[in-house]
Amino acid sequence: MSSVLKERLSNKESGPFENRSTDMSNLSGQSGDSQESNKEDDLQETSPSENKWLLIVAVHFCNVMYSACYWINVGVYPYITKSLGVDMVTYGYLQTAFAALQLLGGPVYGRLGDMFGSRAVLVLAHTCGCLMYFVIAVANSSAMLFFSRIPGLLMHGAQGAQMVMTDMTSHKERAVALGQLGLSYGAGVILGPFIGGQIAKYFSQKAAVMSAAILSVFAITFVITFIPKFTRKIDSKPKQESSTSLFDLKRIKDLMLTPGVGFIYLMKLISGLPFGIFQSMFALVVVNTFGLTPAQHGMFMSYIGALMILAQGFGVGFVTRRMNEKNTLVLAMILCSFGYILLFFSSSALHLCVMVIPLVFGGALFGVITNSILTKLVPPEDTGFVLGISFATHALIRTLAPTIGGLLLSRFGYTSFGSIGFVVCSSTALFLFVKQNLQTEA
Repeated sequence: MSSVLKERLSNKESGPFENRSTDMSNLSGQSGDSQESNKEDDLQETSPSENKWLLIVAVHFCNVMYSACYWINVGVYPYITKSLGVDMVTYGYLQTAFAALQLLGGPVYGRLGDMFGSRAVLVLAHTCGCLMYFVIAVANSSAMLFFSRIPGLLMHGAQGAQMVMTDMTSHKERAVALGQLGLSYGAGVILGPFIGGQIAKYFSQKAAVMSAAILSVFAITFVITFIPKFTRKIDSKPKQESSTSLFDLKRIKDLMLTPGVGFIYLMKLISGLPFGIFQSMFALVVVNTFGLTPAQHGMFMSYIGALMILAQGFGVGFVTRRMNEKNTLVLAMILCSFGYILLFFSSSALHLCVMVIPLVFGGALFGVITNSILTKLVPPEDTGFVLGISFATHALIRTLAPTIGGLLLSRFGYTSFGSIGFVVCSSTALFLFVKQNLQTEA
C-alpha cells in the first residue's frame, strides 16, 4: 500500500495527464486487492460455526419445531376438513395434491440449498409452513384448503436439516448424524399431536393450526439468529464447479447417471412402496378392522413416535458401528420382511404393537443408510440436490400409495399389505446379498 501511495504522489506531481497507465495499473491492483479481500470475507462468512456442537443442537431444535408444527396440523386437519363439508373423495384429492407438490418441490429445494446455503432454505421451509398453516386456520371453503397446499411445494424442513448435517459431517459419521435427526423429529411427532390436541380441546381445531403458524414464525427467527448462512465445510482441495443455474439439465443428468445413484433411487422406490401403501391406509385399518378409538389411535401414534426415536436416535448408530452399509441394508430389508409377515397374521391391536417394531427399525435403517450412501456418491456441492430427489421419491410413493392401497384393501383386505411387503422386501434382501457376494468374489 505504501508503494501505491508513493506512485500516486508522484503522479500528482507530474500532472493529471501524465503516467495514466500507472494510475490504471494501480487501480486494477487495488481492485484485485479488494476482490481478494471480499473472497476472504466470503470464506469467513461461509465457514461453519466455531462450536460445531452448538450448531448441531440448533439444527435439532429447528427439526423439533418443524416436526411439531407439521404434526399439530396432521392431528386436527381431518376434523377441519370435515367441518367444512369435505367428503372422502375430495380429502383424497387434497392429500394427493400435497404429495404431488412435495414431489416437484424436493429437488428444487435441494438445489436452492446448494446455491444459497442452509439458512436461506431453512427459513424458506418454515415460511412456507407458516403460510400453509395460516391459510388452513382461516379457511372457510374447500377451495381455500386446496390453496393452502401450494406452499407445500417448498416446505421441506426435514430435508433442510439433513442438508446441514451432511455439510457438517464426514463420510464415516454421516449415517449416525442423519439417524439422530430422527430423534428430534420423533420428539416433534410426540409433542405435536399432544399440543394440538390440548389446544383443540380447550379452544378449537383452527386455533391449534394457528398455533403451528405462530410457532413457525418463532422458528424463522431462531434460524436467522443461530444458523450460519453457509454450513458447508471449506476445503482447500480443488472441487468440481457446481452450476449456478437452478435447472441445469446437463448437470442433473450427470448426477443421475453417477454410478450407484440411479440404483439407490430405484431401490428406495420399490422397497418403500409397500410401507407407503400400509401407511396411507393405516388409519382406516386400525379404526374399521381393529376398532381403535380416537384416544387409542393417538396413543398408538405416540408409541410409533417413541419407536422412531429409539430406532433413528440410537438403533442406527448401534448397527452402523458394527456393520458396513451394505450389510446394514440387507439387515434392514430382513427386518421389514419380518414385520410384514407379522402384519399378515395380525388380528388384534396387541399384534399391531409387536408388528411395527421390526417395521419401524428396518425402515429407519433403510432410509438413513440410503441417504448416507447418496451423499457420498456425488460431489459435496450437490448433496442438497440428491437429498431433494430422495425426498421426492417419498413424495412419489405418497402420491401412488393411496390409490393402490385403496384397491388392495377393498379387494383383498389388509393382509394383502403384509404379503406384498414380504415379497418385495425379502426379494430385495436376497438381491442385495447375492450382489454383495458377487462383488466380493470379483
